[in-house]
Amino acid sequence: MPNFLPQFTLPLPAGVQPLCLTLALIDTLEQTGGSLYAAAEALIARQLPLGDVLRFLTAAYRQSGCTLDEKTLHSFLMTQEPAALLTRLFSAILSPLAAVAPVQEFSPAGEAAPACAG
Repeated sequence: MPNFLPQFTLPLPAGVQPLCLTLALIDTLEQTGGSLYAAAEALIARQLPLGDVLRFLTAAYRQSGCTLDEKTLHSFLMTQEPAALLTRLFSAILSPLAAVAPVQEFSPAGEAAPACAG
């Protein structure tokens, strides 16, 4: 049976590693570093520490099934512009979510207004 999940490729020293963009990946990344939206905002503002960038990427590589040890993976990632790689990954994950997520507005009482309300 074919796999219809969207994929992203992670660079490796000897090629690339496919990474399925799944809810499990999002959960793993959020457990690693909290809100992806907040992390993406900090990354774009160049305020996300390199250690956090490497933690997110390591989690993604582990989720993809990569078995490189952490030291080798981090050494390799340092040659690959890790912030740019994480930016592409976050974009691949968050762009489709933003396109389909209805914008909810809240009333002063805290009740959600219908997404199509004028």
